[in-house]
Amino acid sequence: MSAAPSIDEQAVNWLIRRDAGPLDVSEQENFDRWLLDPKHARAYRRAQSMWSDVSELPEKLPVEAQTLTATSLRLPKVESTRWLWARRATTALAAALAIAVVVPQLALQWRADEQTRVGEIRSVKLPDGSTITLNTDSAVTYEFTDNARTLHLLTGEAAFEVAADARRPFIVEANGGRTRALGTVFTVKIDADDVQVIGIEHSVEVTYSNSTSSLSRTLHPGERIRYGSRLGMASIQEAEPTADSWRRGRLIVENQRLDAVVDELNRYHRGHIQLLGADLGALQVNGVFPLQDMDASLAALEQSLGLEATSIAGYFVFLSAPGR
Repeated sequence: MSAAPSIDEQAVNWLIRRDAGPLDVSEQENFDRWLLDPKHARAYRRAQSMWSDVSELPEKLPVEAQTLTATSLRLPKVESTRWLWARRATTALAAALAIAVVVPQLALQWRADEQTRVGEIRSVKLPDGSTITLNTDSAVTYEFTDNARTLHLLTGEAAFEVAADARRPFIVEANGGRTRALGTVFTVKIDADDVQVIGIEHSVEVTYSNSTSSLSRTLHPGERIRYGSRLGMASIQEAEPTADSWRRGRLIVENQRLDAVVDELNRYHRGHIQLLGADLGALQVNGVFPLQDMDASLAALEQSLGLEATSIAGYFVFLSAPGR
């Protein structure tokens, strides 16, 4: 049995319902009766204030962000439960997305030598003949000298196919660690505070240093390791055989939870995919999902799990069980 909505949740529900259109006689009577409680009245005023603050936010954001949030906040005035839930979630998500995605992207443009947009996967040929394949929303800088080839992964994930040059080591730096190519192909991914390195062909040497120690590990093909400020240098583990399937534009999933799959798809979606119902996250998913065709990936989830998707403004998608 699901928990009853809190007073604040009830207040937001009433605010959304009233904004969606005139209440009928019965609804108006219920609202008036609910509002008689002083605690309810205070919660409703808080909800109105929050709604007003968020509605005004687009005027303070860059032009690209204004377009996104303004579009998302102008939702259809439909009385269905699905649209009302979507409207409430979209208001908060639109503002958060504009700040968390658009603004950092502008800053990265000044630093990056190569960069991909959300949903873009692109390969770049380097001056030495090596190739970088940048995953979605990734950025890298590089500096080649007579003695070394040094790359800095600023954000995201990249695969490196290294051209042989015995005179100049090929090194990728990311969040305090260094990955030195001993062979040809490996991937590096920044994941929040941690970094993951996977060996694909031949070997790589991974070094992580902090204020107290410096550790190095050698990865062989099919192995992975993580490092970061919280965990230090973790132990070497076996990598998933499909871990680099993104290089071919696919997400290959075997017996994974739906919430984990949605988190991964969100990396490639310009808006946000949200599950409506905490119980949905535990559903098991198997399949192959095209990362650069989000409509096809969402349709596959709908069909395989019997879900329904509601899309709003081309940015926000809400997945729910039928009838919710």
